[in-house]
Amino acid sequence: MEINYLNYSLQELREAWIAVDDYTYPERAIEVYKLLKNLEIKASENYRDTSSTWVVSMLRNFNKPKILDPTFSDVLLEESSAMMKEKRVIKLIAERENIDHI
Repeated sequence: MEINYLNYSLQELREAWIAVDDYTYPERAIEVYKLLKNLEIKASENYRDTSSTWVVSMLRNFNKPKILDPTFSDVLLEESSAMMKEKRVIKLIAERENIDHI
């Protein structure tokens, strides 16, 4: 079943990004990543507020007081997973672009 991400909101794309398995579905991960980044750029251009971007808002969690909240560690783990996935998908995109140019 093919999923159409074109009508997804920014929040829905963020949730899809966290959920998509880039090892099993690399093409889907690339599609979600590109759509997510395009929507983030549009959102930052519309609001002219870089603090509203996803990465910055996620990094704000590092400045939160260190309360013994079990969900805080879950947030950190999710952020770390998202960042590692982003690096893998960027590498996939670069590899595919190199193949396309040959």
